[in-house]
Amino acid sequence: MGSILSSRSSHSSPRAKNGLIYSFVARGPGPQVVVLAEYTPVKGNFKKIALECAQTLDANNHSVTYTRDSHTFNFLVEDGFAYLVVAEESLRWIPFAFLALVKDDFREKFPGAYKDKANSLNKRFRPIMKKHMTFCVNRPEELDKVANIQNQLDEMKGIAWRHINKFMDHQERLEDVFKKSGSLVNEAQHFQRRTNRLKIYLCCQSMKVKLIVLLLIVLLAVVLWLFICLDGSGNNTPACNQAHLVINLGFRFLKSCIDFL
Repeated sequence: MGSILSSRSSHSSPRAKNGLIYSFVARGPGPQVVVLAEYTPVKGNFKKIALECAQTLDANNHSVTYTRDSHTFNFLVEDGFAYLVVAEESLRWIPFAFLALVKDDFREKFPGAYKDKANSLNKRFRPIMKKHMTFCVNRPEELDKVANIQNQLDEMKGIAWRHINKFMDHQERLEDVFKKSGSLVNEAQHFQRRTNRLKIYLCCQSMKVKLIVLLLIVLLAVVLWLFICLDGSGNNTPACNQAHLVINLGFRFLKSCIDFL
């Protein structure tokens, strides 16, 4: 529970029957510490000593215990506020359990206490401090149960956060997989488009080749017809008189060429 600094005084302080002697909530800590609410069941110079200690505290969130005579000055510093309780040294963990209750109620009821004046919250918050002080000392077994439950809740919260972090990491990995999958889909679509264009190009080239071959066949048929129907002198051959034979021969030859293609 923080560091423990010890000092001694030549004057003994009065003892409270319940073991918790004095408490305050202050805006601070540091040289400009301002007590907003306080409660004590006994009289003594506890406030003066507590303020001297509070003025030396760091502003960062922490807890610290000062020991003086047989009393402990227990501080809980959080979010710009200092929570103090003076207790008998024998109470051990109870002072910080009390401070936790005081802190939770104070933050809930006075979230805008950064501008309140000194002792301006006594009337509203002092009864709450008294209630917590009585409860913590008179019913420590219930406080211990509450502490155990809180520890279990903190443990469960830690487990839940670990599972959430694992889930978030898993989600990030899934997002990476989805991104890679999307990239692969885009590449596949691009490849498909290129394949389709290549098919169209090859089809056009094939059509061109077929047209060229068809023209060559027609040209060859004409040459063949001339060869059959005309002799070297330019006169018709007897075979030319049977025109239907030549035509049938040409069509058969053309059909066989097309079937070949």
